[in-house]
Amino acid sequence: MLASLRRISFGQQVLIGLVLGVVLGLVARSTGSTADDPTWLGQTLTIVGSSFVSLLRTIVPALVFLAIVTSIANLKQVTGAARLAWQTLLWFAATALIAVGIGITLGLIAGYFGGLPDTVVSRLVEFVLSLPTIPVWLALAAALVAGLLGGIGG
Repeated sequence: MLASLRRISFGQQVLIGLVLGVVLGLVARSTGSTADDPTWLGQTLTIVGSSFVSLLRTIVPALVFLAIVTSIANLKQVTGAARLAWQTLLWFAATALIAVGIGITLGLIAGYFGGLPDTVVSRLVEFVLSLPTIPVWLALAAALVAGLLGGIGG
């Protein structure tokens, strides 16, 4: 069993876990599990989920720190550091420009048309804001990058 898991990439393992979690959550909800009266599955998922998020909140700062230290240690020259700084600023500016463009466009559409477009934009924003930030970003990063810190786990 473990040998077959090693053949699956880390990103695929994370996506499989994400899909299994969604399926188990839907099964728990369909069996009548509520916050006031949880079923065994609902209670187990609540414990596992809150433990997982607590562990993530514990480990993420250390991983970010190690990633920064590793990146700095891998810089060969000062010119590499300057190039990294410019690339970081460029990526920040590009993503900020894209975010502002999307926000202004959605705001103009919702404000001008009102009605259904306004409702759709509002629901879309509410959905995005309701996503648990850390697990979503970790799943996205694992899906897009083969491994962490240049190949660990990939």
